[in-house]
Amino acid sequence: MVAIIRVVAASAFLVSSQVTAAGQTIPATVEKGLKVAVVDDSGASVEGRVQDVTPESVRLDIRGAATDIPVARIVRIERPDTVKNGALTGLGIGAALGLISTAADPQGGAVLVWWAIRKPACR
Repeated sequence: MVAIIRVVAASAFLVSSQVTAAGQTIPATVEKGLKVAVVDDSGASVEGRVQDVTPESVRLDIRGAATDIPVARIVRIERPDTVKNGALTGLGIGAALGLISTAADPQGGAVLVWWAIRKPACR
């Protein structure tokens, strides 16, 4: 359940943090220290950490160098996906399936535990 809530929250963040046209403002969710990918009007994508957000530009720290990107040139701001997101989703699904299969076992999971302990290792 927690994994589903995190996925929904991450999806809502990604939808809210996209800037689609010149003249738009940068959402409040884009704050200092956040790792983002900025796509400009030429299609180039730049990844870095947000240092500052003003109505005129977004300043990113890209490998130790500060780069200002004018808001008028920004097409989209995205938060890159991480491995942690997928790992938490897999953990949640695996735990749910394990609990369901244990609950469905007429012996309350005893057969599954016995099978895991007694099964000889494949050689």
